Amino acid sequence: TLLRRSIAGDAGSLHRLLNFLVSWGMVNEDAINDSTPTPKKLRSEGRSTTQFPWTVRLRDELAEAVVAESRKDDEDIDWKAVAARVGGGTTAADCERGFLTLSFEEARKQAATMERSITPDASEADVGSVVTVLPDTGDNTVVGAAIRTAVKATQDVTKAQKASVAALLASKSLATAQQQEESLSFVLAELNEKRMQKIENRLALLDDLEGMLEAERVALELERRDLYTARCRHWFGGGLS
Repeated sequence: TLLRRSIAGDAGSLHRLLNFLVSWGMVNEDAINDSTPTPKKLRSEGRSTTQFPWTVRLRDELAEAVVAESRKDDEDIDWKAVAARVGGGTTAADCERGFLTLSFEEARKQAATMERSITPDASEADVGSVVTVLPDTGDNTVVGAAIRTAVKATQDVTKAQKASVAALLASKSLATAQQQEESLSFVLAELNEKRMQKIENRLALLDDLEGMLEAERVALELERRDLYTARCRHWFGGGLS
């Protein structure tokens, strides 16, 4: 018995010592632990883990490449060709995300010279400031699908950019609404469960009260019989004497 008790304590001490040595890199320095970054081949390709460091020159080249690709006869923009034209280690996904935050100055200057309505044009707004975080947190498939659909609908890169941003905002809003709906459904289900548990507790309490009343009724019935028996003995016993 003493040996069994000491084994558990020794095992715990050795485990704490091992964790201390691993945390300070004294042993298993190259081992994979909880704080080790996930390898690239095991990372999910749906979301970008890092934001590409766009410079002014790369953004200008990206804008020129997008405009050049949009002028081709193809309905869709070849983002691989855009990435190859931009260079700098950019990928097709980086170019798609960078396209959403571009500010096409030439298109805005042309739009400023055109006749305007009473309502301000949407081109006056800074698209990049509105979607600074959205392209970097969105799914690559969603971003690509939104851009492809927008480009097929219009050949104007500015309109395609706005339509892509609107589609991403709608997708983000839909995902947020679905999450809130799931959370609300979970809260309602938990609330209903609590209510059912409360009702069951009340029913159990009523059953206990009913049992207590039944026991009191039986006790009263026994007392009534004892009282009747005592009175009969008193009456008949007194008459006989």
